[in-house]
Amino acid sequence: MLAVTCGLRRGEICALRWRNVELAETVQLAVVGSTEQTKAGIREKETKSGRARTVALTALAVEELRRHKLRQAEELLRLGLRQSDDMYVVAQADGQPLKPNSLIYSHVLPGMQAEAASRVDQALRQALDKQRGGVKR
Repeated sequence: MLAVTCGLRRGEICALRWRNVELAETVQLAVVGSTEQTKAGIREKETKSGRARTVALTALAVEELRRHKLRQAEELLRLGLRQSDDMYVVAQADGQPLKPNSLIYSHVLPGMQAEAASRVDQALRQALDKQRGGVKR
């Protein structure tokens, strides 16, 4: 979702922390770092450009991030952990960072126009609605 709707790279997604996501007023996120996978493990580094950037969130991304944050908090509580703003948005069940190589990479062209973003939003929403409708509860 973050790669498609925001154009984030794998390492940026894995480095994203809740403190850099604004879901209430300005609905945006700040990309302030990246992670890379080395033989020694995962390390944080600067973004590819070396500069932080702010990315506006689509309505669908906001909805999904809110759902994800709630699910993540519930899962962490089951493990006896409390979610904090310092935690990774996309993480392992125990809150530890994911390896960037574990994500499927998707590149979105920078400068995507509002109309194109709206179409992507609509297509993703329809796909998610269809998927949710197909799951028996």
